[in-house]
Amino acid sequence: MENNEMMSMEELLNAEESSLVRPGDFVTGEVVQVGERQAFVDINQPTEGIIYLNYFTQDKDVTSFKGLLKVGDTIKAKVTKVNEDKNGNSIILLSCLDLLKDEELSKLKELVAQGNVDVDAKIVKCSEKSYELSYNGIKLFMSKKDVKEELTVGTTLKVRITEVNEEKHFAFCSHYLIVKEIREREHAEYLAKKEAEHKAFEEARQAEMESMNVGDVREGVVAKILSYGVIVKFDNAQGLIRMRDLDHEFVKDPSTIVKVGDKINVKVIKKDNSKLELSRKACIKSPYELFKESHNVGDKLTVKVINKLPFGLICQLSDNLVGLLHKSEFSWNPNDNLMASVLIGDEIEVAILKLSDENEKVSLSKKVLIDNPWSRVNAKVGDVVEATIDEVSSKGLKVTALGVEGFVPARSVVLDGKSSKIEDYYAVGDTIKTIAVEVNPSRWVLTLDQKAFAKAEEDKEFAKYMESQDNQENPTIGDLLKDELK
Repeated sequence: MENNEMMSMEELLNAEESSLVRPGDFVTGEVVQVGERQAFVDINQPTEGIIYLNYFTQDKDVTSFKGLLKVGDTIKAKVTKVNEDKNGNSIILLSCLDLLKDEELSKLKELVAQGNVDVDAKIVKCSEKSYELSYNGIKLFMSKKDVKEELTVGTTLKVRITEVNEEKHFAFCSHYLIVKEIREREHAEYLAKKEAEHKAFEEARQAEMESMNVGDVREGVVAKILSYGVIVKFDNAQGLIRMRDLDHEFVKDPSTIVKVGDKINVKVIKKDNSKLELSRKACIKSPYELFKESHNVGDKLTVKVINKLPFGLICQLSDNLVGLLHKSEFSWNPNDNLMASVLIGDEIEVAILKLSDENEKVSLSKKVLIDNPWSRVNAKVGDVVEATIDEVSSKGLKVTALGVEGFVPARSVVLDGKSSKIEDYYAVGDTIKTIAVEVNPSRWVLTLDQKAFAKAEEDKEFAKYMESQDNQENPTIGDLLKDELK
C-alpha cells in the first residue's frame, strides 16, 4: 500500500514538473495586473508571468501600458526566461515580439501575394555579398548587386519585399525593383509628355503652314547651314533656301552669307504639302537694282574690260554686275578695230545705252561719246568736193573732205608731167578739187576722182569756147594769118 502511494506521489511530481513552462514555450494567459511599464499575466503556473512594455510593442512612441492592456485581457506570449529570485520564487519573463514578427510576416506574405509591397527599412549589418535590414523587427536580406553604390549601416532606404520565409522568420527584398519601376514610370511619363509636345507642335506647325502662301515675306531665324542650302525656322514651321536663292551672286559657301541664329527676311517661293522653299535673294536688292538707283541712260562711266567675246566686250560695272559693249557700239567708223586694240584689264570710257529691267541687263556704248562727222555730210555722187591731202602713196591720196576721211585712187589722180610717181606732183597739205564718185555713210566711204573733175573742167572750157565761136562772123584766110604775117 505504501509502495503504491509512493508511486503515485512520484508520478504526481513528474506530472507537476512536466507542466512547468520553459524558455521558448508559447503560453496564453489572463492579465491580472497592469502597471506603467509592466504587466502580470496568469499563465497557470506557480507564479504569474511578467511582460515589460518594450517586449509587448516595438512602437517607440508608446511609453505606458495604459490604453494597451487592462485586467482581464487575454494575451498570447512567448516565454523568454525562467529564473528564481533570492527567495526561491520563480520569475517567468514573457515577450510578444516574436508573435508580432510572425503576425507581421504573415501579413507581409499576404500582401506580397496580392501585389508589390514597398517599405522603408534600415541597414543593420553589411556582409561581403549582402545587406541585412530591419523592418518592424523583421530581418530583411538584400543582395549588394541590387544597388550601385556602397551603403553603410544605419542607412534607411525604400525596398520591395520579394519573398517571405515564415519558417525562418525573415524576408528577401530589393531596392533595384523600385528604382527600375520609377525609371520605367518616368520614362513612360517622359514619352507621354514628348508625344503630347510633339502633337501640340505638329498642330501649331500645321496651322502656321496653312497661314503661309507663295509670295509671303516672313522673318525667320537661320537654324542650320547645309552644304546645299540653309534651313530657316519660323515659330513652328521651317523651310529651305537653296544655294541659288541665297544671294544674287554665286554662293560657294553659305556660311559666308549667313550665320546660325541670324534673323533674315525670306520670301515663300514654293509650297508643297509640308515643305516650304524660300528665297533670301528675293528680299534683297539685286546688283542691277542698286546700280539703277544711282545711274541713268546716257551717264558716262569708266569701266574695266574683263572679257572679250566675238560679239563684244564684257565690262565690270560693280562688284557683282557687268555690262555689254556690243561691237556695233564700238565706233561710228565700221573700220575701227576696238577689239584688237583693247586688252583685258584695260579701262575705257563708255556711256549707258540701255537699262533692261526685264532681264536686268546693262547695254553700253562707246560710239555715243565720239563725234560722227558723217552726220554732217550732205554730198552726193557727182558733187564737186575740195580736199586736203593727208597722205601720199603709190595707191593714191588720203584726203580730208567735207570733214571726213576720203580717198583718191591712183587711177583717178591727175599727173601733168612725164613722171608716173604721184609723189612727184603732190605733197601733204595740198588742196585739190575732185568729183565724188562714192558717198557711203554706213561704211564711212568717200571715194573721189580728180581726173573726173579735170575732165569736167576741160569739158566746161571747151563748151565755153564753142559758144564763143558761134557768136563770131566767118573769118577769111587773111584774118586767120594776119597776126602771123606781121
